[in-house]
Amino acid sequence: QAGIPVQDGAEISYLPFQTKANGKWGLIGVDGRVLFADSLSHEPSAAVNGIFTVKNSRGLYEYYTATASPKKIGGEYTKAGLFWEDVAPCKESGKDSMQLINKDGTVVCKLNPDITWVGKFSCGLAPFKQGNRYGYLNTQGKVVTEATLLHASDYSEGYALVVKADSDNVNLYGSKGNYRISIINEKGDVMKVSYHHADSIGSAFHEGLLRRNTRVNDSTMICGFMDVNGQMLIPGKHNYQRVSDMHFTHFAFYDGGEWGIADNQLSTILTARYDDVISITEEHVAVKEYGLYKLLNYSGEQISKSYTYMKAVNDGKCYIAERGGIYQLIDADGNIIGKSYYKITLPDTDDKD
Repeated sequence: QAGIPVQDGAEISYLPFQTKANGKWGLIGVDGRVLFADSLSHEPSAAVNGIFTVKNSRGLYEYYTATASPKKIGGEYTKAGLFWEDVAPCKESGKDSMQLINKDGTVVCKLNPDITWVGKFSCGLAPFKQGNRYGYLNTQGKVVTEATLLHASDYSEGYALVVKADSDNVNLYGSKGNYRISIINEKGDVMKVSYHHADSIGSAFHEGLLRRNTRVNDSTMICGFMDVNGQMLIPGKHNYQRVSDMHFTHFAFYDGGEWGIADNQLSTILTARYDDVISITEEHVAVKEYGLYKLLNYSGEQISKSYTYMKAVNDGKCYIAERGGIYQLIDADGNIIGKSYYKITLPDTDDKD
């Protein structure tokens, strides 16, 4: 799959940055304006919904407001998820149970002590782990889907992908065999159609579509897009050995050697010649070619400089770009935003299980 990031819900407003090697950290806005600099001993998270996390001298997480003079929220935590919605999952130091907190640090609810992990909230729901099974809970901590699943993805556009703990799946999932994947809605209802792991369906719905790669034989794969009922709305082509998720009306395809861009009418927009596609927006794509990253419009014209590193932020609304050891932010038109710095980062924004 192309290296296109998936993001749903709130957007990142500030990113960690350093002005010099081995220096302290600050936060810079995605508009290029510095919020504060050289203030934090440890690298902070990105700021989402006006709040970021950072480890203190004891190695515990603390929440702070993303303001010029950050204000601490709540206590100290061994686990600290971000505020992708109005609550964040966390575990306070010295406490037995995880909890959900509001943006002022007050506790919404304490969770069952057996719940050891809570993922990212999206569509008002987050996956959680209890024992060796997964379920979903809402922003009030109420369990919507019991922890009976072998796998539970984040919700996107009202649906999530799960692996039910049927007897065949239990035996096949551990060995990563041909287990079946199901789709559930926000009520936890399982849709009628399920899919084999070998079909290589996508991880989330985009534009109401889920990619599905179906192997016809050892040498042929049909890659296209289906709706939530399993109907193939965009059947794909035999030379599409892999496809990315749909973004607006475009997607990336892999022809066995390189990546190109097509639209939802299966017309080739950019011929397959790229090492990777890292972002697709309504107006441009970010690609890697001959080891360098750049932005292109859909006429194939380069609209940015070439960089040795590039990472999309907020689905390609801006980018972290590096060249010659210097980091910059660039906008969707390829223009440099603000100044250059020693480093700008986008830490992993999800608490991994």
